[in-house]
Amino acid sequence: MDRTFHRRVSVLGIAAVVMLGVVALTCLLHRTGWAVIVGVAVAAVAMTGIERMVHTTYVLRTDGSGHELLLIDRGRLASVMQLRLCDITAVEAVSGGFLRDSHVRIEYGVGRMMALCPDNPEAFIAELKRRQAEAENRKD
Repeated sequence: MDRTFHRRVSVLGIAAVVMLGVVALTCLLHRTGWAVIVGVAVAAVAMTGIERMVHTTYVLRTDGSGHELLLIDRGRLASVMQLRLCDITAVEAVSGGFLRDSHVRIEYGVGRMMALCPDNPEAFIAELKRRQAEAENRKD
């Protein structure tokens, strides 16, 4: 059975998109050659940020061969990343500080890390560990 977690939308992320929107609008209102080009580029970056904030999902799934997978879909503009749960070596919740959002840090492979921001980090970590334990029990 699939379990889907959505990305948490943070105040810091919203502030960044609003700031980019203000910069894009300011550039577009100047109506000079370079300012319009910069304004369109900054608007494209802002739209990409909104797209990723709204459409990022983390799906825990069992594939047809019985492997447990973590699928990270960062929206329509990016490809889906697949990560086998047996490759994950550590999962921990990291609390945020000044100008930093709290997130879940995942270590996988040899020295590779990624930060995820699920809307319910405690349930995400519990489900991830539960599926890892079930996969380990099936293997034995």
